[in-house]
Amino acid sequence: MFATALVALYLEDYVSEREYRAFVLIEQRMRGMTILPGTVSVMRRFLQERGNKFDTLLDFLTVFPKQLRVAKRMVTL
Repeated sequence: MFATALVALYLEDYVSEREYRAFVLIEQRMRGMTILPGTVSVMRRFLQERGNKFDTLLDFLTVFPKQLRVAKRMVTL
């Protein structure tokens, strides 16, 4: 899940929005990763807060499940 979310982030930031959306759509349909948009949102938040609130991904993993539940609700609305 983390690796797929990081690939999606890379596509969005360095390739194009269109490639990002295509990748997410394929992953959702082929692998059933309906949680991927929420995971991408949470990973982006970690990258923004890295160095301030969280030093490492390990520190962030303690709040990851809660943030993913919130992101899942926001993405599906």
